[in-house]
Amino acid sequence: MSFSYSTDFFFTLSSHAHYRLSWAVQDCERVMVRHTPQKNWWKPSLTNAEDDDPPPRPLKVTFAEPATHWTDAIPIGNGRLGAMVWGAVPSEALQLNEDTLWTGIPGDYSNKSAPQALAEVRKLVDDGKFSEATAAAAKLSVDPSDVYQLLGDIKLEFPDSPILIIQESYYRELDLDTATAKIKYSVGDVEFTRAF
Repeated sequence: MSFSYSTDFFFTLSSHAHYRLSWAVQDCERVMVRHTPQKNWWKPSLTNAEDDDPPPRPLKVTFAEPATHWTDAIPIGNGRLGAMVWGAVPSEALQLNEDTLWTGIPGDYSNKSAPQALAEVRKLVDDGKFSEATAAAAKLSVDPSDVYQLLGDIKLEFPDSPILIIQESYYRELDLDTATAKIKYSVGDVEFTRAF
């Protein structure tokens, strides 16, 4: 199965280094990071917008088909509870996560030397030394944590859901402005929408 999509994320690692993470994926193959020209910096709110500024682009990641791999599912959550939404039509799979389920013990994030480690990471990023910055980031916590475990799966079955949908109408999105995941598709003249 072949799919492609692209999106941009803007972030700041220091007071003078702004980046745009631009990624385009074709069959799960490409990821790219590049410096952002100052004129293209993202304005996160309308409070600083000028009257002549164009309206902000919506912060959305969209998909044209249900997820087939975990990395294609839409993440939702509040920092303590989370789920991955797969977006199938006749059934929906949600994989749940909770912040206290670990393979080992949770990490200790009370490192008193973290500010110095963060300064080092920022300097390495500013110098374009991304591999070294990744290695230096390990100094941010005293005891690195293990990995999260799956809390469980929820499978929602829709027995009256038609199998034959209009493929061109299928649409899945993660809206970062509202923190919601939506799945939309049509069967004949009827449009179905699920939101999480």
